[in-house]
Amino acid sequence: MIVNTITHLLSNKESRHRSIFLLSLTVLIVGIPFSRFLMSLGGLMLSVNWLVEGNWKNKFNQIISCRGLLVFLLLYATHIVWILFSNDYSSAVQELRIKIPLLYLPLILFTAEPLTKKESLYLLKMYVLATITSMLCGFSLYMIGNVTDARDMALFISYVRFEINICFACFVSFYLLRNTEKSYAKILLCLSLLWFLFFMFLAGYLTGIVLFFVIGFIFLIKTTRACKEKLLRSGVPIFSVIVLLIGFLYLFNTIKNYFDTDFDLQTAAKTTPFGNPYTHDTQKQHIENGSYIYTYVCEPEMKEAWNKRSGIDFYDNDRNGFPIKNTLIRFLNSKNLHKDRQGVESLSEKEITYVENGIANYTYVCRFGLVGRFYSTLFEINEYYTTGYAVGYSLPQRFELWKASIDVIAQHFIIGEGTGEARKVLTEKLSKDNSQMRNKDMKSHNQYLSFLISFGVIGFLSCMFAVVYPVWKYKSFKMNLFSVFFLIVLFSMLTEDTLDQQDGVTFFAFFYSFFVFLPQLPTKKRDDNLTVDKK
Repeated sequence: MIVNTITHLLSNKESRHRSIFLLSLTVLIVGIPFSRFLMSLGGLMLSVNWLVEGNWKNKFNQIISCRGLLVFLLLYATHIVWILFSNDYSSAVQELRIKIPLLYLPLILFTAEPLTKKESLYLLKMYVLATITSMLCGFSLYMIGNVTDARDMALFISYVRFEINICFACFVSFYLLRNTEKSYAKILLCLSLLWFLFFMFLAGYLTGIVLFFVIGFIFLIKTTRACKEKLLRSGVPIFSVIVLLIGFLYLFNTIKNYFDTDFDLQTAAKTTPFGNPYTHDTQKQHIENGSYIYTYVCEPEMKEAWNKRSGIDFYDNDRNGFPIKNTLIRFLNSKNLHKDRQGVESLSEKEITYVENGIANYTYVCRFGLVGRFYSTLFEINEYYTTGYAVGYSLPQRFELWKASIDVIAQHFIIGEGTGEARKVLTEKLSKDNSQMRNKDMKSHNQYLSFLISFGVIGFLSCMFAVVYPVWKYKSFKMNLFSVFFLIVLFSMLTEDTLDQQDGVTFFAFFYSFFVFLPQLPTKKRDDNLTVDKK
């Protein structure tokens, strides 16, 4: 495909522009999971080619005659109009720059010549290949020890956006598997699916895993309901429900074991093997891995043993900025060791390095990071519930940001604060409330709340109408792969500002335009193929 594209560059003008168009799409789709630079380069190539191509009268007529496209452009138009309510024009312009894919991608893809089925499948294959390549780069560094936190295997884009890409690439692989007849291709795609799932479990990408199984369950039920075999139509849903129940029971048991303790103050040892007194503090209700964190603590022994083994003083901070004393206590507790001289001396040199790097639980560094990620979430929730502390904790930070966002929204509910104001007004609110998050300079971590802060209820409804109407008009949900993509985006926006960073907005704008606006040549087989005529 790439060789053919380069060859066509030497032919007539029409073929030349078509070849550049396909090459640009390739660069952009490869960049989505792999490189912000390639995203920008692909977008620039598409735009320049579209401008040089000309044919303006036909393009203009196509655009103004398409109600669905014009409605979608309301999403970007809302950002432009709401500059009128902004007091920070530099931030507003910056936001317009980041979200420019919402403007140029639907326009360019809608006015393009239809893709053949072969070209569509080729682009999707390149996306899967780019995702795999990006994963392999991070995995290689993780295996040789250059990356400690498994989530940091997302080397090129935000790890949150990366896990969304991996989740979607799973379903793309399954779609490609259904649309290929070659045995070797089927084998490679099956291996790809296994690799995607393995990687998400290894990295502990909890959001991606939850999205994969929830959406997978929805479409499994949808597919079997349309099946003619009565046994499959009834058996698969029942089996799926049983699997879900087993999963919930496992989670319930894990949570129960995490918080259940068998500590008895009356029978607990009062002194260390060296005769120094232990302290047993169960009042803080700090529980982790099934035991109280601050029991069997002998601080003098820990300090002496630690300072002999580490260059970081016992009362200094670890590399994550937390007191290393507390990190050490939690790490020893997670290994069911007493917090004394023997406990510190029993740690390996690698484990000492973990503590210095701010890793407070040995499960956080187990090779399958899902367990560590789940334990980390439980600890964060318990810590927030018992102490109200949120800084540095993923979910509690969101709770604090969401509460402050709702208060900000209430102040200007109708028209909002204006384009580019969301971060500033939220920071001001957090500072006014003397919140723990006052110096973090963060947005809401919820795209819906960010829209409400910036545009109020009027602009919010405008944005949501712009996104939903074309899907309804063109019946895009008939395409299973688009439905998967759309659900992934909608769910991800509950916990992330998905459209406020280049990697997120490009992911959304490209695939939305690819499925909804980019015309496809019809094929004989309809099912869930990309064959809807949008024009």
